[in-house]
Amino acid sequence: MADERGRIIYQSPAVGPELGYRRDECVGHHILEYVHPSDHSLVAHTIDSTLASPGSNQRMELRLRTRSRGWRWVEVGATNLCDVPAVRGIVLHTGVIHQRKVLELRTVAAKVDPHFLY
Repeated sequence: MADERGRIIYQSPAVGPELGYRRDECVGHHILEYVHPSDHSLVAHTIDSTLASPGSNQRMELRLRTRSRGWRWVEVGATNLCDVPAVRGIVLHTGVIHQRKVLELRTVAAKVDPHFLY
């Protein structure tokens, strides 16, 4: 979960097994510190759109940095609950889609470079 400025205010224990971070290691950091540079504009636009409409939910696919400095494809649902007193933030539901995304990208690459025809 992040505040309106993009600072992480809560980190689920599930982040550890998937991305390698210790419990609460990411709390206090800005979410863009963990986002692949090529995905920064997508994330910034999605968060801005989410903040503009209380209760809205936006989805995006992006790469997050692992603790070992690798990258994992994830799907993120961002829900604006800033107006809910018990929450006061943007809830970020994250699911790892790395294997699926890698296979999709390989399929696209094979279509673009049909070396098997030669």
